[in-house]
Amino acid sequence: MDDVAYSTYDFRPSMTTVAEMPFGQYIMTYESWRAPETAFAVCSRILTDPTNFNASVGRPLIAADGTIPTSLPYIVWSSAGGLLDTLVVSSGGGF
Repeated sequence: MDDVAYSTYDFRPSMTTVAEMPFGQYIMTYESWRAPETAFAVCSRILTDPTNFNASVGRPLIAADGTIPTSLPYIVWSSAGGLLDTLVVSSGGGF
């Protein structure tokens, strides 16, 4: 089963990580070598079925200042933070 796949092989999504969130949702982050925004852009997908991530469209993560994190993404959910808690994403570059 594919977790992220594109019809163009060169897009090579990789480095997927998944975190469970409240309200029965899951978020997956991954890097996309050929993302239009920048090489190895960290993208995310949110679904209620963690076995069907390939059914949704991934979107690049973009910081408030416009920076796009790149490569080696890792995501965790934390109960600390705002009203809906906090998602923490790290990356190998871009910040």
